[in-house]
Amino acid sequence: AEEILEQFLEAFALPEVVAKLATRCLPQVVLSNSLWKRVGTAQFSNVVLVVKHLRLTPLDEVLDPKLAEECRLRLLGESFKDKEDVAMPDCFIDAIRWEVFPSQTLKAAFFGDLRYFEELLGRPWQRSERMTKVLVDALARRCECLETRLDVKLRTPQAGLFAKFLEKGLDVKISLSTQLSCMARAPLHVLLQPTRKVFGTLSQSEDDLPWIEISCPEVLVRASAVGLQHGWSDNGHRCR
Repeated sequence: AEEILEQFLEAFALPEVVAKLATRCLPQVVLSNSLWKRVGTAQFSNVVLVVKHLRLTPLDEVLDPKLAEECRLRLLGESFKDKEDVAMPDCFIDAIRWEVFPSQTLKAAFFGDLRYFEELLGRPWQRSERMTKVLVDALARRCECLETRLDVKLRTPQAGLFAKFLEKGLDVKISLSTQLSCMARAPLHVLLQPTRKVFGTLSQSEDDLPWIEISCPEVLVRASAVGLQHGWSDNGHRCR
């Protein structure tokens, strides 16, 4: 993976086919200190390609996408450490998913207050006409996303955090005290699907209460609430 990153950094041209290849290869790279020193000496367009597609943490898009983009801005700033007399190029804009930042932060930047982003970069950043358009687009995307989420939530129940872990290939473990006979052929991960109709524990005694355990050894979850669908009907006593 490190050899692939070196090739991306040394490429003389970055046609569309190279960019598509980067989306597959670069997320597998673990960025070491020696590799980052190499990034700092590469052409700006190559740096953007690398920083844009690096997976900074296994869960950067699941738990806190804003934190991931903050890290990307810090990496871009680090690549400029020895270039104090060079202005920030507009191509750096392409490395960041701006729509993950709070609306208030984007609004402030649109009206000229870039301090939030400048602190992450570690240097001043003059807002260009292109940056202004990107900020407007990011605000619009946040509005569209909010409208879509509200619409979807009103129509259908949504999968939870552990379902997202599973989608990312993490090791989600599920255990039940007992299970219905109709579940014999079903994988336990169907518990994470909100549309599943048949799933649950058997009726147990007060001395042996039913339980369902869901865990993921690769993460630490500090839950503020836990939701579980109830029964097959309004008066049902089995969880599905």
